[in-house]
Amino acid sequence: MKRAAIAVGLVLVLAGLFASGLGEKFANPESITTWLEWAGPFGPLLFIALIIALFPVFLIGPPIWASLELWPGPLAYLYSSIGCLAASGICYALARSLGAERTQHRIPARVRKYEERLLAHPFRTIVALRVLLWANPAVDLLVGVSRVRPRDYWIASVAGLLPVTAFHVFVVGSGLGMAFDLPKEIWIGAAVATALVVAVRVLRNRRAVAAPDPAATAGP
Repeated sequence: MKRAAIAVGLVLVLAGLFASGLGEKFANPESITTWLEWAGPFGPLLFIALIIALFPVFLIGPPIWASLELWPGPLAYLYSSIGCLAASGICYALARSLGAERTQHRIPARVRKYEERLLAHPFRTIVALRVLLWANPAVDLLVGVSRVRPRDYWIASVAGLLPVTAFHVFVVGSGLGMAFDLPKEIWIGAAVATALVVAVRVLRNRRAVAAPDPAATAGP
């Protein structure tokens, strides 16, 4: 119930942002490009600052996806990587300042298994989290309050973030550029199709749960 409330709340917040027009300014590469072009020679610094500011609210994607519109590929990748590493490092440092001793008793049991993996295999686990979640504040918070050494955090984060950031700059960014040019009818159709697939799966799961177990109902 609590998870559903959080999910609904996030959807409402995002819907409100886009309905008010603020969301489009953050998500539209053209708006971000306009801001950074206005900054002139300070554009790279503003770009990195924007990534750091949007990192806690999970919105670093739009400026990174728009980076190819501003600079050649190598520079777009360089600035994006610096922004990701800086944002992650700041979040990690803040979590580290809390100290593992203060937060250990507040870590849920479900999360402790990830901490055990971190302590047993820090490099492999952090790289895997970076590949799966990219630059995600939850990863930095988890590692920051754990007993993983800072050296292991930084080596694994660099190894995990750099290739994933390259994917977002060169693949996702290019793909979104084409996606923004698609007619609205295609987006509406895709949304309806996705909703139908989700609805069918939810109904199937409910029926599977409600259906009696043949082994349990069978007589002796």
